[in-house]
Amino acid sequence: MSTITTSPPTDEDKIKIYINIVEKANDKENIIESVDEIKKLGEAARSSDTSFSKITHAFDVFVQDYGQVYPELKNFSTEWHGYRKVSS
Repeated sequence: MSTITTSPPTDEDKIKIYINIVEKANDKENIIESVDEIKKLGEAARSSDTSFSKITHAFDVFVQDYGQVYPELKNFSTEWHGYRKVSS
């Protein structure tokens, strides 16, 4: 079990950490694993963006079709499109 310390790492600790990082970074298996994880992250981001676009389009159609009956939808539509700007 590791111990949690409240003091900052010493220079010697920092050197050990940096050496460990460089060794891991130079390990071909770690590089391949990291690239695979980055690809998965990219695929998830693209999928989320596609889903968000589909929902936004469906919502826009809903507002266009029923906005006169439910005017508060237009207000929420503006808010919803604000989420899109934040996520981009």
